[in-house]
Amino acid sequence: MRYLIFLSALLLASPSAALAQSCCVIADNGTGTIDLPPNCLPDGFSGNLELVEGLPAGSAVDMEARLTDFSSTESAGGVLGGTIHEFTATIHLEVIGSGTLAAFQRSLTFPVSGELHAEPRTPGAAVQNVEATMFRLKGKLQNDFDFWLLEFEGGDVFGLDSPGEIEMVRQGGPGSDFEVTGFFDYNYRIQFEGAQESFFIEGFRGITLDLASGFELCPSGSATAVPAADTLFFASYPNPTPASTQLSFNIDQVTHVDVAIFDVRGRLVRALWRGPMEPGLRRLRWNGRSDSGDRVAAGVYSARLRTGETTRAVRLTILR
Repeated sequence: MRYLIFLSALLLASPSAALAQSCCVIADNGTGTIDLPPNCLPDGFSGNLELVEGLPAGSAVDMEARLTDFSSTESAGGVLGGTIHEFTATIHLEVIGSGTLAAFQRSLTFPVSGELHAEPRTPGAAVQNVEATMFRLKGKLQNDFDFWLLEFEGGDVFGLDSPGEIEMVRQGGPGSDFEVTGFFDYNYRIQFEGAQESFFIEGFRGITLDLASGFELCPSGSATAVPAADTLFFASYPNPTPASTQLSFNIDQVTHVDVAIFDVRGRLVRALWRGPMEPGLRRLRWNGRSDSGDRVAAGVYSARLRTGETTRAVRLTILR
């Protein structure tokens, strides 16, 4: 499993680590398992959406996304031969423009709906590792003062494979809570139309096909090892990735930090952070774009962390 490989990498990188408190613990629903999708509050599933086509020249719009407040119903069946979970949820988007839209920043919240299909599971088991797929996920915002329309849809029902996995680990005896981890790859299409009198995108519109994003519970892991103060680790998840990845590292004191992405020839692709940083567990997301806002080609890249005289590097693989 990609999540367990990621967790193992963190543990190996930090042999003296102490385990952090789990970020997603869900009560048994009375049947020896939990409702799906996991309603892990407050952060839910974290991922990234993006606008590509139809924007002003030299610009890009990224949208850091969180899916929360799941309410679902379950029935038998689905493409994995187990259960279908029809749900409603809320999506929170942090809109961040770049290039000529560098001043464009918004927070958007609106409802979404979808279906998660899961393979058969064994209620009552202490560990339940379930393959799942985001069969359908769509959301629509209208009549916003910047977006007359912002709509996305994706998943297996559109022929856009969106596989995932949910793992539930019992924290005690029968009936006790579950620690939950999971992810799903979301393949989608998105369209927008700028609202009249929008300062940033009035008169612009576009639709983009064949986009992808990884969504995960508890970015960097719900049971992520938090290294001792004198141990520097640097890790990425998901990796490989079709779109964005999150870089996680620890800082033991206020210091100057450089985090950047390079190609295989050592050329700078994207500078993610240059400047002072407070101590603690830190996370930066790379959206698979260069400093100019262009999507990078599929291939191998290197993420490099430099703090003081110490440098760490992580090999990244971008899939398209």
